[in-house]
Amino acid sequence: MTPIQAFYGHEPLTIARYIMGSIASELVESYLLQRDEVLQLLKHNLTKAQTRMKTFAHKSSTEVIFEIGDWVYVKLKPYRQVSLRLQKDHKHGRRYFGPSKSSRGLAQ
Repeated sequence: MTPIQAFYGHEPLTIARYIMGSIASELVESYLLQRDEVLQLLKHNLTKAQTRMKTFAHKSSTEVIFEIGDWVYVKLKPYRQVSLRLQKDHKHGRRYFGPSKSSRGLAQ
């Protein structure tokens, strides 16, 4: 279920593509053609921005593969892991727990 469907109770309305020659008015036809061009440009720009953000996000990441039995540190969110929280204040608590042996192969 999409957030819009959960909030409003129905799927959002979609913008139908204009089919050339289906409207007699030239003014409406030119408006719809212009609208389709703008939508196409917006989709192209959104795809370009997503690609650029993905490139920057993955620029500093490296592929690390762990074997079973390797010693690893585990990064946990202490405010979610109440059972492992050692400090009163989660902001000043430990972020990495371990070292411990990995029980399954992990890729980061």
